[in-house]
Amino acid sequence: NAISSGARAIVIEAALLSRGGVIGQIIDHIILVDASEEKKIERMAERDGLGREEAKKRLKAQEGRNPDFDFVIDNEGSPDSLRKEVKKLWEKLI
Repeated sequence: NAISSGARAIVIEAALLSRGGVIGQIIDHIILVDASEEKKIERMAERDGLGREEAKKRLKAQEGRNPDFDFVIDNEGSPDSLRKEVKKLWEKLI
């Protein structure tokens, strides 16, 4: 497993993550990757082939479900700008 192999970090990608339970005992930081509601709707509609109203309904259903977080990465821009932000935070934490 990653811990016994000497990994310096383990990244868990999860839309909804809680500090409770077993996960809460092993995580050090929760990082939120966020964008504006309009950008989320645009991306969800494109990715999932949804109309704007259906994408809005899905976002509405997810409201208030994000846990508390330690860091926020802005995902409003291009994939390249997101990579730069992730790298900057990675270097700070590792």
